[in-house]
Amino acid sequence: MSRLKIVMGLGLLLASTAEAQDSLAPVDTTAATDTQSPAIAPTADASSATAPTPIVADSAPPPPDVPPPPPDAPLSAHDIKLLISPLYAGPYVSPMFSYSKLGHDWDSKDGLGGELALGYRLPEHCFAVEVRGQYSELGSKRSIEGGTLDALVFPLANHPVLEGLYGVAGGGYLRSSNHPEINGSFGMMALQAGFGYLFGIPVGGYDLGIRAEALGRNDERGHVDRNNNYNGPRTFNDFVFNIGLQLPLGKRKEAPPVPEQPVTVVPPVVEAPPPPKPECRTPVPGERINLEGCGTGDVIVLNGVNFDFNKATLTDNAKTILNDVDSELVAHPDIKVELAGHTDGRGSESYNLKLSQRRAESVRSYLIEHGVDGDRMTAVGYGKTQPIASNDTDEGRALNRRTELRITASNGEAASSVSVPTGVLDAAPAPPEAPATGSMSSSQ
Repeated sequence: MSRLKIVMGLGLLLASTAEAQDSLAPVDTTAATDTQSPAIAPTADASSATAPTPIVADSAPPPPDVPPPPPDAPLSAHDIKLLISPLYAGPYVSPMFSYSKLGHDWDSKDGLGGELALGYRLPEHCFAVEVRGQYSELGSKRSIEGGTLDALVFPLANHPVLEGLYGVAGGGYLRSSNHPEINGSFGMMALQAGFGYLFGIPVGGYDLGIRAEALGRNDERGHVDRNNNYNGPRTFNDFVFNIGLQLPLGKRKEAPPVPEQPVTVVPPVVEAPPPPKPECRTPVPGERINLEGCGTGDVIVLNGVNFDFNKATLTDNAKTILNDVDSELVAHPDIKVELAGHTDGRGSESYNLKLSQRRAESVRSYLIEHGVDGDRMTAVGYGKTQPIASNDTDEGRALNRRTELRITASNGEAASSVSVPTGVLDAAPAPPEAPATGSMSSSQ
């Protein structure tokens, strides 16, 4: 009875595995689709109606035979093997060597023999059905022969290592002969269940498998056999161990074509041109000075930096403009400057030279008082030696009276020479009718 309980337990375990496998199968929506029929819209006047009008659903389900779109991800090597190998789909024949470990009810030594199975495997359900013929030689002219119908379930068919593990259960009819307590041969109903493993081996264009399994079997003799023998045991329990080959009845299929990967055209990387360098220029009246973009050799005229009459004292307007100059010089510590003073052509050369020098030093002193390092600034008076316009007119003399900010070094590079670029004085000059407000005037 203990062996019978073991056999029945293995059968129940295999059945539960098959049910779990079926629950993972795709749900067939054919029945649900077929039961949906278009409704008939009723008509208000039956005499005027010529034909019923069907109401069609806005979103009808697709036909069940429409294949799903192919997946975007390419198939793995394991998936391709399951698709093309005949070992995992289709008919097969399996010859196996058999060893039977008999229970004590047989009153015989263990048996040797063989089995021959003919089966068919359904890959989409990981399920196979086969018919087996069995023969075991028990010695002393005793044997067991017969056949069974068995089902095989591969619960881990998609696993790359455990794909060959399977459970088996089935039953059939067996006959035996020459039992010590039973005269003649007798028939038995057999139930068997167990586990096995199928290991695939590719051979050229053909795939075969090595198969091994262990089965528990229970044989039940009828109340009366054909020899009307009531004596002897009615139940026999044994274990059967099989090993052999599984030979598919087909060759390997061609591998599915590898889908072409879309070619991604990568546009050339075009580096954006660097932003244009800010222009270093003299600010127009009312505009703040900006040293961004200024380099060695650039000259900026400080329009509005004026002095009291015939003195080096800064006006209030000049101080306001120099406050902006101070902020820019602090923000650009790499810039060194020369503060250049100029006068118009009236008066003696020596007088104008001294006056322009005092006025240039006055500008430098004011900037030092407001936080600019004195080592970054030099003060030079040029008098009337560098006119930029004619001294014969009031307009020209107003342009000549000026204070300049000359960049002598920037980013650590000292200037080799300083020149006044053309057009640097495009800003509006001081009014000619008020020469007293001009900068560094020697005549007023």
